[in-house]
Parts: sequence; C-alpha cells; structure tokens
Amino acid sequence: MRLSRQCFYLLFLFFSMALPSPAASSAHPFLDKGRPIRWSRLTPDNLEPDIQEAMRRTRASVEEISRLRPEEMTYENTFGALEKSNDLLTEGMCKAYVLKSLCDSAELRKAMDSVAPRVSAFLSSVTKDQALWKVLKTAEERLRQTHLSPEQKRYMELSMQSFRDNGADLPPEKRARLEAIDRELTLASQRFNNLYMDARKSWTWTVRNAALLEGIDGGALQQAREEFLRRHPGQSDPGWTFTLDSAASARVMEKARREECRKDLWEHHQSLATGACDTEPVIREILSLRREKAHLCGYKAYPDYALRESMAGNGEHAMKFVNELLDKIRPSFFREMETLRRLKARRTGQEKARLNPWDVAYYANLQAEERFRLDQEELRRYFPLPRVLDGLFSLAERLYGIRVAEVPARQALSGIPADKSAGAVEVWHPDVRFFTIDDGNGNRLGSFYLDLFSRNNKRAGAWMNTLDTGSPSTPETPGKPRLGMVCLNIHPPAAGHAVTLTHREVRTLFHEFGHLLHLMFTRVAISSLAGTSVPRDFVEVPSQF
Repeated sequence: MRLSRQCFYLLFLFFSMALPSPAASSAHPFLDKGRPIRWSRLTPDNLEPDIQEAMRRTRASVEEISRLRPEEMTYENTFGALEKSNDLLTEGMCKAYVLKSLCDSAELRKAMDSVAPRVSAFLSSVTKDQALWKVLKTAEERLRQTHLSPEQKRYMELSMQSFRDNGADLPPEKRARLEAIDRELTLASQRFNNLYMDARKSWTWTVRNAALLEGIDGGALQQAREEFLRRHPGQSDPGWTFTLDSAASARVMEKARREECRKDLWEHHQSLATGACDTEPVIREILSLRREKAHLCGYKAYPDYALRESMAGNGEHAMKFVNELLDKIRPSFFREMETLRRLKARRTGQEKARLNPWDVAYYANLQAEERFRLDQEELRRYFPLPRVLDGLFSLAERLYGIRVAEVPARQALSGIPADKSAGAVEVWHPDVRFFTIDDGNGNRLGSFYLDLFSRNNKRAGAWMNTLDTGSPSTPETPGKPRLGMVCLNIHPPAAGHAVTLTHREVRTLFHEFGHLLHLMFTRVAISSLAGTSVPRDFVEVPSQF
C-alpha cells in the first residue's frame, strides 16, 4: 500500500516541469518545490487553482514538443522534454494525496473530488494526443540509431509502451471512452477510500460486562475505559469502548478467556465497511471499469494489463506463482491449525472442539506461552520506541556508513501560528518527526518525515512515500537530496504509559525504512525510474535487505 508507487507512476513516467519561479511558488503553494515542505500553506482552497495552473503549463510543454519537425528532434527535446513537462503537476498532486492520507477532512475531500478526476482525464488525454504521439514515434525511430544511456533507452521504451497501453493507437471513439473510464475510475477510487476511512472512524465495540474481558491486561482495559468515558462523559456506569485506532482490540482477540467475547468482537469486526459505508458496490464498479479498460487496450483481462511491466508479466503467471506457493504451505498450515485445535480441546475438555476464526490468535498466544514461555505483551517492554529507533538507525549506520540525525520540527496545520523557535521544519501533527540522512563523507543524501501513530483522519496500514527523488551528483553539478516519509499506524498508549512496540510493529518499521533507503541510495537521474519506481513485484525485495 504505497501511494507513490501506485498512484504516481504515470505522473512520473510521462511528465515533469522545470523549477517554478519564486513568484509562481508564492502564488501556488502546492507547486512550490522548496524543501522542507511548507505544509501550513497547503490549504484545500489553494488546491484547485494550483492544479489548474500546473495542467496549463503541462499542456504548453506538450504542445511545444508536438510542433517539432523531424530534423529538429533530439532525445532532450522529445523524450527528455516529455519527462520534464509535468513536474509541477506531480508535485501538487503528490502533496494533495499525502495530505488526504494523513489529514483527511471534509474540505480536502471536496477539493480532491473536484480536482482528481480532472487530472486523471487530463493525463489520459495527453497519452492519446495524436500530434504528440506522432512526434514520439518519429523520434523513437530516429533515436534508435543514436547513442543513448541505458536510462534513456529504458525511459523511451516504457514511454512508448505506456502510450500504446493507454490507447494512443486506438480510433477516436475508443480513445474518448478510455478518457471517460480513467475519470470514472478516479472518482470510484476516491469514493472507496472515503467510505473505508469513514468505516474505520465510525467502528466501535462496547462491552459493559467486566467479566467478559477477563484475561486482558490493565493497560488495554484502561485505554478502552478512557475511550468509553470520552464518548459518554459524566457516566459512572461500567463500560469499555474499543476502536480500530486502539491496540486494545487486538489484545481482546489474543487474551480474552471467554470465547463468547472473542466471537462477538470478531463478528462485529466483520461489519466494517457495510451499511452506510458499504464498499461492495464501488468495488464492483471499479472491477467493471478495469475490465473494460483492459479489453479496449487489447488485453484479455485487467491483471494482464496491470502486470505488463512486472516480473510476473501477466495474470496467468501471477496466479501460477500464488497457487504453487499455496500448495507448498497448505500442509504446514493445516498441521499448525490442528495443533491449535488440540490445544483448545485440551483446555476446554471438549475432545472434538472446533477451531473458529476468533480462536486462532488466542490459542496461538497460549501455545507460545506453554512451549516457549513467550508472551507477546511481555515482549513489548523490550521494544520501547526510543530504543527501537536508536537500534534501527545504528544498524543502518553500521551497514551502510550513513548518519541519521533528527531535526527539531513544529506542527504547522493546527491553525495556530507556530513559534519559529520551536523548530525549523513544519510537520502536519505534533507526533510527526523529521530526520536527515548523510553519507559517510557528510554529504546530504536526503531527509524524511516519520509519522508513526494511528489517528482517526489517517488511513490504515504502513507505507513509505516518495516526496522528491532528488538527483545524483555529476562532475558538473551537485546532487539534489531526496525526500520521503515513513508512516505506520502504531496504536497510541494509554495515558501515562510509555510507547512500546510489538515485534510485528518493529519488523514493519524496519521494512518501511528499507524502502526509504532504496530511495536514499538511488543513483538514477530520471525521476520516473528512480528510487522505488520499479515493478511492484520487485519493489519489496530491496526493503527486505
């Protein structure tokens, strides 16, 4: 779930624009390429005019390429210019999607619902522009005979394939339908994301019988009790409210001794994204539009279209890999489940006990305690957040010779003017931190934001986002530092408790930091090919190291 690699690939691949003038940056904050980012200026009312200006400039650059005569064509003024024609639009939409995922609001949703479909239709129209397509076909034929770098050859190859896969060679009526599909897909995706975020925000599970919660640790109960009192101020009645932004829900599935309690929570969780937040209709719409798009572009099915540049190559190869993997792990999986079922039978005295979905986490936790005297909650005390970060950064420094240093930051999106003495770097929430990364010689590789905790206006999951791919150093020019962010959804602790992580959260943090190092160590000069802009079934490999 990495927005930069999925949503911005075409943006990076096709277009970029030169640095804006100071006047343009001042008038259009979403297009300002100054670093660090001035988050306080990125208000929803600025989004639409800024993106309109970016599209206007991109269109002007595309028209300039389209007017070239064959004898004038070089790599720099065709594919090189194409790669540089849309940097402002990428800059603006990247910031908009980042804010949408981290600071969702009604105002931002309204602005995005207006802007995103138009941007999608605009980009779709560029890939179908017949004058531009004619120039690119002529330029590619001429440039095959010239000396190009491997990066330039790869960019040219990907650009040509992407234009074809987006309908450049189709008749007018099919090109028009593809444009409409791209716009409709963007709208449907926006609706899905909004529904899912609303579903997570509105989901709660309340227990009023303390006996049902037997076995759950005091910290989790305190957190649930505080949530109940926050929602029912002044009440002295017993009650514990669990949300998806609290670690307490997971503790119930692992620790609650009463099966009826675990079952009730599990069944209630299955109601997520139903009712007013039902996502099924929009999912069906997305699948239908994707299928139609793939057929229009000459593919048998959407997986073939989506995986055309991946290592798998097509949907059939991907499913073959998945099914072979399932065949290999199935025997071990069923052996493990039978072991847990027998543990339940022994503990409950029911020889033919059935292992239910709400039993797995509980009996797996019991098994770990019995066999290894291992309690996942006890493990937490070995992973306080400061120690985990120190271990992560120290390990990276030893392995790669880099230095990670924190820079003081200040919240910029509260609506209250921040005291400049509180830190030079603006962030969007007081919990967000900012770090720089230097190489062994003290040269700045880049910097990154660290946003670790869950919030009700932040999307679920863990991800790394690329905000700026920077550029490598050359003998003539110094390199430009990279900029990224690492986001997790660690549940905030109960009041008065230290921040400790589960082993899974530690692994996730290391994994996402691996993606960040992939960005920091990139030496590719073409933005759309740099850092994590690689096939999606390869991008996870470097992060594992």
